[in-house]
Amino acid sequence: MYVYKTTNLLNGRRYIGSCTRPINKTKSYFGSNGQLKKDIKEFGKKNFVKEILWQTEDFDELQEMEVRIIKEVNACKDDAWYNQYERYGICNYGKKLHFSDEHKQNLKDSW
Repeated sequence: MYVYKTTNLLNGRRYIGSCTRPINKTKSYFGSNGQLKKDIKEFGKKNFVKEILWQTEDFDELQEMEVRIIKEVNACKDDAWYNQYERYGICNYGKKLHFSDEHKQNLKDSW
């Protein structure tokens, strides 16, 4: 499991994400963000690079590090990033989302 940064080499726009699958099986995976996917389709995978920022075997640590990095770079509030929201109900364009504990657990379990 790992946290990664994908960079669009044409415009410098970036994306922070996480993946629970092994690195060697996700070489061509650059992220699930809708706009990122559109840009990859339009510009081609050759114009994107993925950098591994953090590796762990602990799912909770994976979530924590992804959110921490997104916050540190202010990704969900800066147009230089594809990120639209911080994961796991923390914010959405700077607005706090309120999920029940049950919903948060369901999100966690689905990962």
